[in-house]
Amino acid sequence: MTYNHSSFILDAMKGFVMQQTNFPFICTIIDDASTDGAQKVINHYVRENFDLQNSTNASDKDTDYGHVTFARHKTNVNCFFAVIYLKENHYSQRKSKGVYLLKEWLSTKYCALCEGDDYWTDSLKLQKQVDYMEAHPECGLVYTQAKQYIQETGEFIDGWAAQTDFEDLLLNANKIMTLCTLFRNDLSQDYYEWRGTNCNWIMGDFPLWLYLSKHSKIHYIDEVTGVYRLLESSASHDSDIEKMKNFLISTYEVRCYFAKRYGYHHLLNQFAKNEADNLFRQSVHKDKSISKFIFQFAREKGVLSWEIVLKCLLYSTKLGRLYHRKKYPDSV
Repeated sequence: MTYNHSSFILDAMKGFVMQQTNFPFICTIIDDASTDGAQKVINHYVRENFDLQNSTNASDKDTDYGHVTFARHKTNVNCFFAVIYLKENHYSQRKSKGVYLLKEWLSTKYCALCEGDDYWTDSLKLQKQVDYMEAHPECGLVYTQAKQYIQETGEFIDGWAAQTDFEDLLLNANKIMTLCTLFRNDLSQDYYEWRGTNCNWIMGDFPLWLYLSKHSKIHYIDEVTGVYRLLESSASHDSDIEKMKNFLISTYEVRCYFAKRYGYHHLLNQFAKNEADNLFRQSVHKDKSISKFIFQFAREKGVLSWEIVLKCLLYSTKLGRLYHRKKYPDSV
């Protein structure tokens, strides 16, 4: 799924095409009515590098929801692109884009994800992951390491540590980067049936990792296979404190949902304390007072303490936030 990634989508597509595999794979790109020229970038790349005339299973047609292109790469015969250019932005309308994944695409055995602003760097990423999954049927998710790229400074930094345990994921920060993953499609379909349509969570990956870690094994390969781009504005890293606040609360709700479903009620208070601390961290680094919100959150969740009250008072002032920034060296 991609939107307004005209500056980045080429790197993502090249990372797909470079994959060397002994099996065919389909790269499905759904552009959510980008307004920055991303659709033109995608279309030009596909028409330059994919065979839309000579391949018997190629197609290029208009539909009621947008234009659809399906074609095989000219030289990498295992690589297919399925591109959907949506006419209307679905995110703003809270409409699902997943419905456009045609049935034959969802019948694949494995799925790998990569956002339009991230990219793969290892040509054997998919092959290594599929080889492991084929040899370990008990494994539902395999993921690798990635470099993080700070777009603003041009600096590369190391990725996070590994996580393979349900309780670790449930209690601590999610360190599984989406672009590094490959998982069994039948398990992901089970997950969407399990969660139903009542969960209005902002993020799509974290609850899936939790489900997979509970219902199967997770394996970590300690190799860098891609680059995670840190932008000023994204779902999990945003300069807008209100958006970040909503993201953190949604993450908290995901943790509570899984804890209640699987009998981890004893962790609920710890979730609330951790989330209050995460909110304080954002207040400090974005130099914005959300002390009233944190106070109300802590009181509603039953974790209000004198420490939280004092921090709310301190962080309600600009001087207090600046002075305590050293307490939170990281902004995430």
